[in-house]
Amino acid sequence: MLFASRAAPPAAHKEPPPAAADRPSRGAPHTTRRRVGQTLPSRAVAHPPHQTPTHSPTHHGAPWRAPRRRRRRGGGGGHPPTPVGAQLQGGVPPLPPSIPPLPFFLVGALGPFVARDEVPFQLRATAAFSRAWFNAIPVYSDDASAKTADGDDVPDGDRAPPALRTDEQLALAAGGSMLAIANHLYGATAEVQVAGAAQAVLGITLPLSTTCADSSPPAEAVCHGHVLARRIIRDRLAVDGFNEAGTDGGRTFNPAPFADVVTGYKPINKPDKPRVFTRWLPLVEDLVGRGTYVAQRITAPQASRALPAVLDAAALAARAAAVPAPYEAKLTRRMVARGCPPAGHPAGAPPGGWPFGMNAKHRATLRLLCAESVAVLDQSAALNDTRRALGRWFDNKLFSIGPLVQDAAVVSGLTLPQLMVFEHASNGALYDAMILLWRAKLDADAIRPPSVMAALFGGDTVVTADGGPTAPGPTSMPLKEWAPFLRIMPHSEYPSASACLCKVGAEVFGQYVGGVDAAVPVTREFPAGFSGGGVPATDLTVTFARPAEIAEACSASRLWTGVHFRPSIPAGEAACEGLAQEVMQRIACFAGAAGAGLPPCDE
Repeated sequence: MLFASRAAPPAAHKEPPPAAADRPSRGAPHTTRRRVGQTLPSRAVAHPPHQTPTHSPTHHGAPWRAPRRRRRRGGGGGHPPTPVGAQLQGGVPPLPPSIPPLPFFLVGALGPFVARDEVPFQLRATAAFSRAWFNAIPVYSDDASAKTADGDDVPDGDRAPPALRTDEQLALAAGGSMLAIANHLYGATAEVQVAGAAQAVLGITLPLSTTCADSSPPAEAVCHGHVLARRIIRDRLAVDGFNEAGTDGGRTFNPAPFADVVTGYKPINKPDKPRVFTRWLPLVEDLVGRGTYVAQRITAPQASRALPAVLDAAALAARAAAVPAPYEAKLTRRMVARGCPPAGHPAGAPPGGWPFGMNAKHRATLRLLCAESVAVLDQSAALNDTRRALGRWFDNKLFSIGPLVQDAAVVSGLTLPQLMVFEHASNGALYDAMILLWRAKLDADAIRPPSVMAALFGGDTVVTADGGPTAPGPTSMPLKEWAPFLRIMPHSEYPSASACLCKVGAEVFGQYVGGVDAAVPVTREFPAGFSGGGVPATDLTVTFARPAEIAEACSASRLWTGVHFRPSIPAGEAACEGLAQEVMQRIACFAGAAGAGLPPCDE
């Protein structure tokens, strides 16, 4: 995936791994702590294994209410994110000197623009960038077997002159393509700013979109990169189903860019009047600040029907349809009004008995929600600095999964064309995984933890959970004042997109370094304050012993930070089982010699 940082190699570090909480795991990241400016003996940060919940809030019997004043934290706000620049932590190995730096420099320069978007739009951008890179390979290569991402041959007359078929020219073309796509997605200001950064830091002058003609030949590498990008803009971004222009559905006046005119999705629940406590509830967020509260809407439902990057749309739809439903039955307000079975008797009935009309499936669903809600609070109470840092880091796939390309470059000695194929495989797999997950999420339409917990236990019930920025660590508080560590995103809770995306990203990385279980350590460094609110208090180093541990920790982080119930994690992983392999096998058919390291072609 794109968006890797350029940092010095980490110091060597070895520690016994703690256990990853709340899910079966063969290992978890190694961690060390040190005070800023002072070297201390390293120690392992213990992650307690999952245990049967030791506390259970008692429902107070009052009807559920949704006070607006708590919505920013418990509903969607979470704790404020750190600035994008602060997320480019150390530990990422620099690219080998043989790799021309321009494309990856531009990746870092564009990171703040891409990171402003929600996940579907981030992955749409990175898939477009890496597709343009892939399409430049046959133009600047002597390999006649290399094709475009669509499987088209590139005639010799459309290739660069033999003397210009070099990595340096390929890097320039990739840079030009990124400028053109940046202009299209983020405006001319973004293009000018990024090109200016390349001039200031690398001393490379890059022609802008306004100066590059559609007929620019391969001999003009940067401008030909613009040409390659314009084809992607015309043939994909403009017609990929996102409704970029805002005119889909026959709209003529006042375009509505990226409006959903495909799925017809409408939430059953209203923000302040939930009717079904198993279905997604739009939360109210203070996104602007100073009392400007807004209700969530599902982010880009139409992404579930978008044009895939690599795989067939029908295959992705079939994967989504195979995801099991999260709950056996719907729970109405009346069914949750009496709360949960008493602590220590999870198989019992709520105080006052079961409401009339609740069958076995209703009862099983209520018990599941009660148990999962207690587990969320237990995980919140167990938050430590390592989990906070990893939760914040994994929340942004651009800066967690993205830099793995540089680890692969160092471990396996990849060439520039091989790195570009890696990026196309990683970004294509992540984008297609997003499409199937968004479809599965719309089908499940599942409620998020904070939306249901107050209804089950009562907002005034005192619980023990993480106290947030002002009181980190286990704290007693009314449930209505509790907040997940991370913002609750505006889409269905089930299945977990992060569990799927991190699995896919780790599997592409693993393909290039000997497998997901290969002993290939990946180290990242988190400065003090990385997670916000002065957390961690000291610098933190985390080492993953093998690629699979990255995916395992990423999945677990969604439980640690309170944004998912436990069943969502294996559901997300299962939905994407084998997807990365399918993507890489398809790309191998077109990559030519640059596809060395991919599995054999399978169309």
